[in-house]
Amino acid sequence: MTANVPLARDASATGARTPESWAMRPIDPGDGGFLDALYETTRLEEVVAWGLAIDAARLFLAAQARTQRAGYAIQYPAAEHWALVTGGMRVGRLVLDVAGPAWRVVDLSVMPAHRERGLGTWALHYVQGRAKRAEAPVRLTVATSNPARRLYARLGFSVTSGDGEHLAMEWRPR
Repeated sequence: MTANVPLARDASATGARTPESWAMRPIDPGDGGFLDALYETTRLEEVVAWGLAIDAARLFLAAQARTQRAGYAIQYPAAEHWALVTGGMRVGRLVLDVAGPAWRVVDLSVMPAHRERGLGTWALHYVQGRAKRAEAPVRLTVATSNPARRLYARLGFSVTSGDGEHLAMEWRPR
């Protein structure tokens, strides 16, 4: 894993400045509860709609979050796992696999209260800046219903394929 990065304030590929309070640091074993809570924010509404009571839904999602992390560890053993931090508080995560010739954003999640403030853009600019230096394309998959796909398109990711539910997207350095 890469060392702690109080991510240089020029994390973007364009050199744009970012708030001094934004940083990334490697995920550590003590982040499990935060990662469970973050995952819950992405799925709770859906799972409650199935008819599960809120407490049962939360238990189910905590188990799914742990299973997801274990799956990522198996599928992407060399991936970098970053906590996105603002004002000293963990508010998101980035899982980035740089092992192959094409890099993969495995996961980028931000707590709802911190979305649409530029943190996801900042994290992706960091990835794009590194990928540009490595001359590596960056790939990701996004649900067609996920509003983040507009962000990816705005940052230069192009759709390479889709199955109706998900889109495969790629960014190539210039």
